[in-house]
Formats: sequence, C-alpha cells, structure tokens
Amino acid sequence: MKKLNKISLITMLCMGTVGFANANCVQDDVSTGWTGSLTFHCTEDTDLVKNPISFKVSNNIKVSSMWGLPGNSQFTQNGDTISVTVKKWWPDEAYIAQAGQYYTLSFSPNTNNFAISEFSVNSQDGGQEASKATIKINLPEKPQFIGTSKANVIIYKDGVKVAEMKDTAWGSSQSFEAEGNVGYTINVPAIDNATGSATPANFTTTGGQTQEVNIQYTAPKVDYKGNITISASTPDSTTKTPSYTLTDAQGNVIKEGALNFNAPTNLNDIPTSANGKQYQLTVDGYAENGFNYTAKSVSVVVKNTETTEAKVEYTKEAMPTEKVNVEVKGIPSGKSSTLTLKNDNGKIITSKLNADGISSIDVPKDGENWNITASSFDDYKVTVSPANFTANQNTQNITITFAEQQKSTQDEFITGYWENWKPAQQPQSTDMGNPAHYSTDIAPYTHVVYSFLTLAKNPNPDNPSNTTWDGSAIYESMTAGDVLKFMREYPEGTPNWERTDNWMRVRVDALIKATHDNNGKFIWAIGGWSDLQQTISTNQVDKLVSMIVDLLKISGDGVDFDWEHLHQLADGSKNPNAQQQTAVLAEVLLKLRQALDKAGLQDKQIGYTTRFNAFMADSKQYGFPGFNSDGEGLAIDNWLKAHGSSLNNVVDFVNIMAYDVGPEYMPNGQTWNMNIYKNVLSTFGAHVDSSKVVLGFEPGGQAAGGQWEGMAVDKQAIDYVANNGYGGSMFWAINQPPYNSTENTGLNSDKLAKYSQDKFSNN
Repeated sequence: MKKLNKISLITMLCMGTVGFANANCVQDDVSTGWTGSLTFHCTEDTDLVKNPISFKVSNNIKVSSMWGLPGNSQFTQNGDTISVTVKKWWPDEAYIAQAGQYYTLSFSPNTNNFAISEFSVNSQDGGQEASKATIKINLPEKPQFIGTSKANVIIYKDGVKVAEMKDTAWGSSQSFEAEGNVGYTINVPAIDNATGSATPANFTTTGGQTQEVNIQYTAPKVDYKGNITISASTPDSTTKTPSYTLTDAQGNVIKEGALNFNAPTNLNDIPTSANGKQYQLTVDGYAENGFNYTAKSVSVVVKNTETTEAKVEYTKEAMPTEKVNVEVKGIPSGKSSTLTLKNDNGKIITSKLNADGISSIDVPKDGENWNITASSFDDYKVTVSPANFTANQNTQNITITFAEQQKSTQDEFITGYWENWKPAQQPQSTDMGNPAHYSTDIAPYTHVVYSFLTLAKNPNPDNPSNTTWDGSAIYESMTAGDVLKFMREYPEGTPNWERTDNWMRVRVDALIKATHDNNGKFIWAIGGWSDLQQTISTNQVDKLVSMIVDLLKISGDGVDFDWEHLHQLADGSKNPNAQQQTAVLAEVLLKLRQALDKAGLQDKQIGYTTRFNAFMADSKQYGFPGFNSDGEGLAIDNWLKAHGSSLNNVVDFVNIMAYDVGPEYMPNGQTWNMNIYKNVLSTFGAHVDSSKVVLGFEPGGQAAGGQWEGMAVDKQAIDYVANNGYGGSMFWAINQPPYNSTENTGLNSDKLAKYSQDKFSNN
C-alpha cells in the first residue's frame, strides 16, 4: 500500500545542447556477500543517464537484480563490467544525482565471493568532446537592496532558451556544458525592482574553453518608505498572539499578521510620501481565564526612512460564565468516574461522578471549544452526549450514560493497518513478544491488518517487479519465508532455536493475541505497492486459494487483497494485462469464499482494498484528470456477475484508499473535501452494500505528493460515514511515525479511530 521514502533532489532545467558537465563522483564504501552494495557521492549535480554508473565485479559473478537508488534503475552486464542508468519514475527523464548527497546501490550476485573495483560515473562517450565548451555563471554576494529572493539567469542560443539557473546561493558559481564556437546570450531578469545584467551578455564560445560570465544588479529607484514598530502590552502573561491589520485612508489592507507581547512587531517598507502618510492599526481582542482583553485602534503616521512606534495597550474585564449541567445516568453503585472537560488551549476541569443525578460546572463564556470525557470501568460502556461544545451560550446540558457492555456484534469497521517493518508507537512493554506491548496501539480498532504477506519473495518498494508469482509460497515479507512454515504449530516444549524465524514469529503471535484480547479481528493483508505487478496467472488461482485456506485454518480471522497494479503499473502506464489481472482477482475472491465456506470457515472474512476510482468508469466525469486505474472494481464486479455471483456476495468489506493523491490530480486542485468524499462513497455504494464500504484515511505525510486534508475534514467525513450507513473507517497506519511531514500519522490515526468509536457507537 505504501512506498518507502525517496530522496528529494533539486533539479535544474536543461534544454537543447546545454547539459551537465562530466561527472566527478567518488566511491565511499563497498560491501560484498550475498548482497553487494556500493556507496558514492558526486561533487556536482550529475545526470545518471548521460553519465552511467560503472564498476567491475570479479569471480565471473552474474548480477540478477539491483535496487536502492532513487528512481527507475536499469543495468546491463558486459562480462565483469556493470553499467547502471537511472531515470525518474515520472516524467520519463534523467535522474539527477545531487551534489554532496550519498547514494547506495545494492545488487544480488549468484555467489558471495567476489570483489568490486574500478568504480566510475562517466559520460557515455568517455569524456567531454573537444567541440564542447563551458559557460560559468558567477553570482555576486547578495546586494543589500535585494530581499530574500534568489537570482535567475537564463541562457539563450539563437533566441531559444536552453538553460536556466535559479534558486542558487548568492556568491556561488554554476557551470553549464555548451557547444563550442556558438553564439550565446545571457539574460538576467530583475529582482525586487533591481535591474540585472551580465558581463559579457553576448559572446561566442571556444571549443575546449570556459567562458566566465559575471552577474551584477543595479539598485532600484528609491521609493518613499518607512517602518512601524508595534509595542503591544497586556495586563497578564499570555501565549495568545492576536491578529493585527494595517489599513490606509482608503481602507486598503497594507499589512496583517500576529502580535507578539514579548517582543516588538516590526512592519518594514510601508509606502509613504515626502510629507508622510497616515495609517490605521486595528487589533483583535482575545479571551482567557475568564477575562476579555481588548485594545483600541491606533492612528500611525509613517515618514520616509523613519520608524514610528505604535503602542497597543490591552485592558481586561471579567467575562460572563456558561453553566454546564451534567446529568449522570446508570452509574453502578459503589463505582466512581472522573469527568474531564478540556478546551483547545489545554485548560482542564475535572469532577468526580459517584451517583446518578444532575450537577453543574461553570466555564468561561469565551467561545472556546471544550471536549468532554468520562472514565469507565470493566464491563461498562460510557457515552457522553454531546462530547464537545463551544462556550458561547448561557447554559449547556451534558448527559453521561453508563451501560453494561454488550458483546460486540461489530456492525462497523474501524480498521488499522500494521506496518510489520515498524515498531509500536505506544509500546506498553519493552518485550515485543508480549501482547501488552501492542495493547494501546491497537485498542481503538476492530480490525488489525498485518502488512504484508506478498507474492514476491523480496518485494521492492522502489521498483516493484513486473512479473508473475513463482507459485512456491505466500511470503511473510519481513522474513522472506513461506508464511505456512512461519505460522505452523509446534509441539509444546519445542525450543526457540528450532522454530522458523522465531524472532519475528513471537511478535506476530503477540500482536494476534493483543488483537483478540481486544475483541478485534486479525487480518492478513496480501499485496501492497511493493508486490508483483502481474500478481498470478489464471492457472495459479486454485493453488493460491488452497494456501490461503490452509493459513486461515492455522491463524488469522481473514485476508485483505491489496493488489495495487491491476490496471496501472508502478510507472503510471497502463498494464497490458489489465483484463486478465482483474479477472484473476475476481476468480480468487469467488473461489476463496467457496473454499472457506466448504471448510467450515464461514466466519473468516475477505476484504478488497482499492483506490478511490475503482467504481468510476471515467474519473474525469468526477473532476479528476483520469487514471489508467479507473474502473478496476467495476471490472471485478462484472466478472463475478458473469459467473453467477457479485463482489457484494464474496467480500465482507471494501477499503477505499482515499489518499496518496497530489492536489494537481484532484478536482480543482484541492485536497480531499466533503464533496469529493461523498462522490467517491456514492460510486462504491452503487455496487456494494454501503455497510461494507470502509473509507480510508492517512492522517499525515503521504506518498505521491498527497497532502493530508486535516483532522477537521476527516472528522466530518467520519460523521458522514456514521450517519449514512457506510461500513466504517480505515487508517494507514496504526504504527506509522512521521513520514514526509512533522505529523505523526500513527498517533493521528489513533485519535481518529477513537473518534470513529464514539460516532459509530452513537448510531
């Protein structure tokens, strides 16, 4: 389902005959064995197509696969010489290795006894041709009259732009490969109204020589500008930062921002005139600890080159309070619960609940949002209604209801994926073989989906193999071993050293027990982004089904099929075997359901995880740009209906991956919002019972340029799912730490899963 991190490179536009100079790259480390690896770095940005990576291996070894480099790596072997080129995954162009960045490539040899030598990264013609020349652009140190902008230099040949230098550090130089004995023109666009120029601006290169070009900037015409320093004071210490707005006499907003009570707020470069110009500074009030704080607007005259002080003085007055009436129902005799009210600023009010009845609590009527929780105890469920409120009324009524916990019939799904290569986010024990280690992480989930079992023995997140299953085994991806051997039952007393991959087995057993102790279901996920792009052949269906049934006889409550390349390959192109791939998954789903029922395993669940466009024949009709993966679910459902069944009849749940999509591929360049969620859910609900449709979230950093829509939108979507009969919510991933972001995805998933619990339990 996920790809690993890729190295982010700063790229330079190079067109026509101008490109990067020959590489100057250095080998840093090598290792040999059953996996060979080589680490290197380059001292300048290097095109890894024009400049292939080359090295030799001894002992007549043969290399069968290669991985580790960012991008699409292709290699050839000629005798003992290995040559590697690297392109971007998309678009189809050369991968540029960034100067100073360390890279490691790894490969699989056919023996572990060999040496690596003669590393180089060189142009394919062996060196720079004599007919080539170099243009070296020298930037000055940043002039005082230029702000934070960076220089932009454009190189033209015969009136056509062939290269551009931008976002380069001031005072540095950059060289470009050029044709010899050809005329070039250098253009320097203005920055912050400062005029740019090049010396020389026009020249003819000489083959084998370097033409240096010096860039200069001329200060812009002096404008009348002045500065304002805002000195803000308030009677009490606070962390609040009220907003300010500076407007001119016509009401136009000139500046806006946030005040700082601990230091002056400086507003620079305010337009003025020779005689000065008047502005109005207005500030927002704020509320805190039962008081309202306000300040009057200030009139400010700004004079050329001068700094004018604007004093903002806040006063306070007591604010009214809101009475919160708390009614307690059903609390058992002799039991005690703690009621906690917490606002968004961290203020906490607690109260003990010992008996049924009504009590009241006063909170400041300050417009703050308050969240309400009440502790429970064994065999009882507590419901708080409403679970939050905004303190802007005179009274607020809260009902706390305690009820004996009934055995779950589990009408809703709160599904979380467990990344088997990552540790727990909230471990409750240092022993990963102890179920308590996982108890907090998996607590809010009805389904824990173990990720991944794979068809590939060695799944590759950077370059998933475009091949078909070998038919030997379903592999546990952390151990690369047969999952049936990995999970087999041992006679009591079997020593650990005789148990296959016991270091990992004890973790899986503990996770399963923790899930079952939590009345949840443990689901095996088969597939993921890294797995085989051509899954299985039609004649392998029965073998795969038999292996899955054997696995579920041993352990697990079901399987989830996460086959991500059915219609669209990893590079974005159309899968030439698209029709066969969706047909083979449909056949697996049908035969697996039949085989499980025949074996008396009717309670084992089958899930299908897919992208948001699975039931869109043409996603362009919904505002998307259109994808090769459009309609995968439709194809599966149509095959099943043609064979006397339907997707709805063979699966227990369908997970929607509504994430990992950049704004540029979303309707109107947006992130996910309620209109898009509703459209997607309706397409799924038209083909599968809504109660089986589970909406997926990734509340943090995402792959493929996806941007999280935020906690508030996710909660709105969960509300919609709960109120409209859909199956539940799904999260990638329970234990995912921050990824491409400072947001902790796992902890955010925990919050939303708990929110789902509350919403689903109230419906």
